[in-house]
This record gives sequence, C-alpha cells and structure tokens, in this order.
Amino acid sequence: MANHSDLEELFWFQLKAVGLDKFVDRESRFCGRMFRLDFAHWQSMVAVEIQGGIWSPGGHNTGAGISRDCEKFCLAASMGWRVLPVTGKMVEDGSALNYLMRTIDLCAEREENEGDI
Repeated sequence: MANHSDLEELFWFQLKAVGLDKFVDRESRFCGRMFRLDFAHWQSMVAVEIQGGIWSPGGHNTGAGISRDCEKFCLAASMGWRVLPVTGKMVEDGSALNYLMRTIDLCAEREENEGDI
C-alpha cells in the first residue's frame, strides 16, 4: 500500500464527500513507465498532481525532481491528459476539488457536443 501524504488523504476525503472516489484512481500509472498520477479520472483523462512541500526542501524541489515532474506532465499531455498541478493551500481551501470537477464537467460537455457536429 502506498504511503499517502496528509494532503493526499484530505483530497481523497473531499473526493469521497462528493462521490468522485468511485471514478478517480490514486497513484495510477498512466503509461508503461514508472510515472504515476496522484489522482486520475480516466474517463475524462483529467489528473490532479498535488505539489506538497513547495516551501520546504525535498525531492520534488530539487532540479532533478522538477525535471522529472516536467517530463511526467509533458508525457501526460502528449497522451491527451489534462494535468492539474495543485498546491496544498488549494487542497485545503477546496479549490483543487472545484478545479477537478469543473474540468471533468468541461470534458463531458465537449464530448456531448462532438456528437452534434
């Protein structure tokens, strides 16, 4: 079992509160490489990446960590994913959840409208 941060647990709690936990996977591999998405809504191909510890030194804040994240985000985008990088504050104030729900809704609307063309 993966070791989830407090922010990831809070976001998962928020997803459960709105019923999205049934449609969103955690720590999901999105390609054959070792890259994982923190939270992935496969139907709309929208992912949330929580950028925790941005004000403290750590693995994601090093040159190598930032380079790895950039490669992951570019690879995801090239495969059709919309990746929402969010901060801890955005998780805590609920805006990360709101961005995810708005993006999923937008994808669903576009999919419906494509059938009208």
